[in-house]
Amino acid sequence: MPHTHNPRPFRRSNAEYRWSRLRIHAFLRALAVTGSVAAASRAVGVSRQSAYRLRRRLGAGFAEVWDEGLRLGAQMRRGGLVYDAQGDRWVPQGDTFARQGDTGGAR
Repeated sequence: MPHTHNPRPFRRSNAEYRWSRLRIHAFLRALAVTGSVAAASRAVGVSRQSAYRLRRRLGAGFAEVWDEGLRLGAQMRRGGLVYDAQGDRWVPQGDTFARQGDTGGAR
């Protein structure tokens, strides 16, 4: 009976699961934008539990930044702002482009 070789599925290296400065910054940005630890964690490729472990490990200063990001994001969303498609600034929600023929002022 021939032996069939079943290769193991591709495994990511441990480095891909680690928290780097870049990943932490991306997580905090995603946290402010989404208001969700789970969504922010998914956005940077880590588990929600890993994010909470990071928060405990880095201590009170990081927890303050985390909480401030959540507050700022909630405040921006309440004000009708969303993060733009490029992910670098808050913009008004909805259509921000002038319609054809729209002069932008009263006549």
